[in-house]
Amino acid sequence: MKTCITIVVWCWGMLLWAQPATLVWQHLWTEPTTDTRLEKVITTNDNNYLVGGYRSAPNNGLDYNFLVAKFSPDSDVPLWTSTLGGAGEEKAYDIVELPDGGVVAVGQSNSPDGDVDTLLGNYDAWIVRLDAAGELVWARVFGGSNTDIFNAVTMTPDNQLLVVGNTESTDGDLDTNKGYKDVWVVKIALENGDLLWQKTIGGSLNDVGNSVLLGNDGATAYVGGYSSSNDFDVSGNHGGKDFWLGQIALANGDLLWQRCYGGSQSDGMTDMTYIEDGNLALFGDSLSNDGEIGGNNGLDDYWVLSVNPQDNGNIVWQRTIGFSSFDQSRSLLYTPNHRLLLTGITFDSSLAPPNYLYDIFFCQLNSLTGELLWSDNVGGSLYDTATSTVPALNGSGYFSVGNTDSQDGDIDTGGGNSDRHGMENGFMFHFLEPNIGVTSLEQLPAKVYTLS
Repeated sequence: MKTCITIVVWCWGMLLWAQPATLVWQHLWTEPTTDTRLEKVITTNDNNYLVGGYRSAPNNGLDYNFLVAKFSPDSDVPLWTSTLGGAGEEKAYDIVELPDGGVVAVGQSNSPDGDVDTLLGNYDAWIVRLDAAGELVWARVFGGSNTDIFNAVTMTPDNQLLVVGNTESTDGDLDTNKGYKDVWVVKIALENGDLLWQKTIGGSLNDVGNSVLLGNDGATAYVGGYSSSNDFDVSGNHGGKDFWLGQIALANGDLLWQRCYGGSQSDGMTDMTYIEDGNLALFGDSLSNDGEIGGNNGLDDYWVLSVNPQDNGNIVWQRTIGFSSFDQSRSLLYTPNHRLLLTGITFDSSLAPPNYLYDIFFCQLNSLTGELLWSDNVGGSLYDTATSTVPALNGSGYFSVGNTDSQDGDIDTGGGNSDRHGMENGFMFHFLEPNIGVTSLEQLPAKVYTLS
C-alpha cells in the first residue's frame, strides 16, 4: 500500500536589528581614470588571497582586461598583479588555484590581438593559466561565431579543468545548439589548454551555467544556473526562468539527471555549495510568489534552498529574504559551524543612514534549517557591490571583494576624494559579524510538501 504524508511548514519572517558589521580593514583598489571591478576571491594554500576581476584602460571605461592579483591578508599592496587582454573587452568571472601555486582564470573576450590573439565571434570564452608569480603560461579562446562565455571553473580529480558557461554558437568548437543559449560544459587539459571534450545542455530558450561542483563520487559533477526552457534536455519548468541543477558524468559530460526549481516568474541561480550530509545549498534571485517559493517581499528577493542530490534533488528547506525593492544574489559561503553566508546587494530607499542606493547586503542562515540568524548592509550613498566572500585568514570574520563608487558611509576614502579615482573602485574589506536582535516576528503563508 502506498502512503502519502502531507507536511505543512509554516514560514516565519524576522525583522532583525543589528549593530553594524565591524569593518576591521578596508582598501579601495584604484588607478587614475580607470574602472576596477572584482568578481572573485579565494584563499590559497600559502595563506594568501587570490583576487580575480577586470580593469579598464585609462580614460576608456569599455576597454577591460582580465585582472588577477595575489594579496597578503590585510595588505594594501599586492604580491603580484597580472592584467591580460587585447584592444577589446576581457572580463574574468572565476579563478581556481592550481597545485603548483599558479592560477587559472576564465571569462569572456572580444579582442583579436594582444594576449588573446584570436576572435571567433561576438564574444568568445577565454581561459588563461598563470604561474605562481602571475606570469602567463598559456591562453586559449573557445567558441564559435556568436557569443560564448565561461562563468566558472574547477579542477577535476585527474588534474584537468572543468569549465561551465553558456553558448549561442553552432560552429567553431560547437556543433550543437538547441535554442538561444545553452549551458556549456568543457573539459580542458591543464598542461596546454587543449580541448578534451565539450557538451551543450539545454532547450529551445535561454539556458545558462553559472556554477560547478565536483561530485563526491569522483566521477560526476553538478552544474547550476538557470533555464527558461521546458524541452530537449530540460523538463519541469515552472514558468518564466527557473533555477536549474544538473548532474553530469566527468568522463564525457553526459547529463545524468536535471531538475528545475521556482515559480511562475523569473528565478535564477547564481551560486551553490555543499552543506551537511552531502546536500547542496542553491542561491539566487526570485520574483515569484508561487510554485516552490514560499513568499516574496517585493521585486527580486534572495532565494536559498537546500536540496538532496542523492534524492533527485528534492528540496529539504527553502526561504526568501529581502526588502521591498531589488535584492540580488552574488555568492554563497558555507562554514563548518552549520552556517551559510549570503553575499549580494540590495536597493531600498528606507535603509539609513546614509541614504543608500545599491548597498552590500549580507545574510547568515543556519544551514540545517534555513533559519535567518542575522543580516546587515555595508556601503555609502552611491553604488556598492560585494561579489565574493571567504573566511578571513587573520582572525575571525570574513574577507569580501567587490566594487564601489561611494565616498561616504562605511567607505573610507582616506579623507575627501584623494584616494578615489575613475568610475568604480575595487573594494576589499575584512569584517566581523554584527551583534543582532529580533524586533518582530511575522507569520507567512504555509508551504505544503507531500512525500509519497
